[in-house]
Amino acid sequence: SSGINAEYGKDIIHWAQLLRDEKVQKYDYGTKGNMARYNSTTPPEYHVHLMEVPTILISGGNDWIGDTRDVMWLTEQIYRYVVDIIFIDKYNHDDYNTGLDAPELVYHPVMKLMEQYRKGEGRREGKDEGRGGD
Repeated sequence: SSGINAEYGKDIIHWAQLLRDEKVQKYDYGTKGNMARYNSTTPPEYHVHLMEVPTILISGGNDWIGDTRDVMWLTEQIYRYVVDIIFIDKYNHDDYNTGLDAPELVYHPVMKLMEQYRKGEGRREGKDEGRGGD
C-alpha cells in the first residue's frame, strides 16, 4: 500500500507541475534528474494534438481538478478526435472511479462507443449529454 500512496503523491506533484508550467509534459525531476532520464534539462512535452485516437471526454460539474477551463483547452487540442463528450453535472474528479453510478453513467457509454469503433461503426457526436444531473 505504501507504493500506491507514493505514486499518488507523485501524481499530485506532477499535476502541480503541469499547472505551474502550463503545458502537458512528462514528470519534472529537476535539471539533473531530467538530464539522466530525458537527456534534456526540461521534461519532454506530450503533443496531445498529434495523438490521433478516438477520444471520449467526460467531465463533471463539481470537478475542481479537471475544471471547465482544462476541459475546454483539451477539447481545442484534440477536437478532431473527440467522438463524444459526456458532462455529468454532479460528478467530481473521483466519481469517475468511485461513484456508485459510474458503471451506468461512465463505463457503459464508454464501452458502447468502443464496441461501435471496434465494429467500424464509430461516429463523432461531440455533444453534451447532460447525464447525471440531479
